[in-house]
Amino acid sequence: MRPFIRYMVWVVDGTRLKKDYPRFFEGRKHIKTGYKNGFFLVHFPEECFPIAWVESSKMVIFDFKGTVPNEPQDEMRNTLWCLLPGRAKNRAVMIGISRQDFVATAMKHAELLPEPAHEIVSAYDKLLIELEAREQQAQTQRRQIRNPHRANMARRL
Repeated sequence: MRPFIRYMVWVVDGTRLKKDYPRFFEGRKHIKTGYKNGFFLVHFPEECFPIAWVESSKMVIFDFKGTVPNEPQDEMRNTLWCLLPGRAKNRAVMIGISRQDFVATAMKHAELLPEPAHEIVSAYDKLLIELEAREQQAQTQRRQIRNPHRANMARRL
């Protein structure tokens, strides 16, 4: 038996509930630029997104623009925010995409991303682990430079 839906993306109206956009806007302090253009890491996704969607096994796209013409617009509202499934070092991976790019990609390709979402998240996980190891190594080297006598004592033990 073949699966009914092989590739699925949820698009969520981020203005349906009054608190969803203010939560996202306020939660932007937890969003850090990723290591690829258009990618972001979210340290506390439950403080940015509706809890019902945070642990989705599928990509979820949040549209905060709304349909009311009088709503104030800003770059956060005018971007579609794609929350990828899974976590990289306990951080969510998110992609910002314009509506035009989303529609153009959806019309030309069977999938929105050039590689599966879980592979992107896994690559970020490996990268963050590697960066953390490098930072620990750099801290150790800085300590040894600041206190070479202690470093020599530690080597003798």
